[in-house]
Amino acid sequence: MTAPVSFVVSDDEGGTRLDRLVARHTGSSRRVARILIMQGKVCVRRTVVKIATREIRAGEQISVSDPGEVANPKELPKVEPRILHLDHWLVAVDKPAGLLSETGRQGSPSIETLVPRLLAEAGEHKTDVRLVHRLDAGTSGVLLLARRSQACATLGDAFAQGRVTKTYIALCQGNLGCGQLIDAPIGPVRGTRQGVVEGGKPARTQVESIATTQEASLVRAQPKSGRTHQIRVHLAHLGHPLYGDGLYDGPRYVGKAPPEPVPRTMLHALQIEVAHPKTGEPLLVRAPPPEDFVALAMRLGVWPEGGI
Repeated sequence: MTAPVSFVVSDDEGGTRLDRLVARHTGSSRRVARILIMQGKVCVRRTVVKIATREIRAGEQISVSDPGEVANPKELPKVEPRILHLDHWLVAVDKPAGLLSETGRQGSPSIETLVPRLLAEAGEHKTDVRLVHRLDAGTSGVLLLARRSQACATLGDAFAQGRVTKTYIALCQGNLGCGQLIDAPIGPVRGTRQGVVEGGKPARTQVESIATTQEASLVRAQPKSGRTHQIRVHLAHLGHPLYGDGLYDGPRYVGKAPPEPVPRTMLHALQIEVAHPKTGEPLLVRAPPPEDFVALAMRLGVWPEGGI
């Protein structure tokens, strides 16, 4: 049994994911850090937290018991992307929450590392892919990757010029009310935290309520620009942070007897509409909402009877 590790998150580290902080302060890999978290060996403010992607605020104390002992790594849940569309020019996948879009410094599994294997398993000889946009680790849903340099350039231009229609669904706190266009500049605040700030970059998000109660709203959101954490920041700015989004003060628990943790930031990239990089024909790719999202929406009483 090794000595426990305890530390306080610095101002510079505020907003960093829990697994990254655990890895950094215990000298272990991100994979080992996730196992420690999953096995209940990590506490934030004396409370066991099992959400590896939770973003931690500056000043919070984290303690890790038995950091040198990791039992049965096979217990880690397996997360795999799923191919939604495949042709010679691009591939669209359904990214699970908790999976990185791009490969990090620690070499953790990511869309970039897993999709080539999926293509090989599908019988494709050419397996090279390049990301043309990204989703936060905690966000699930549609992600596009180019298979040719020309497609990468064409799709990159489409995203940069706002010629891609991205539709998300989100679970946010409180009754959002009627739809509106949020037009508020976004810029960095602290660490990875962004905010509506004077002098920030222009950002516009169209939002509308699909279903609401006094406690929660199921929201459809279409970002008209591509700022970091844009939907999360804009809804938090209105006083309606997303469930599970600790970085922007969203509710982390639901229920009272006993309260249950929200597993992640409740944001899902539902569909993307874009002109195909080769033919120019409209391409619509859709990823059904995952089970954790639907389950929480039902618990909050905002999941439509006919689904989305």
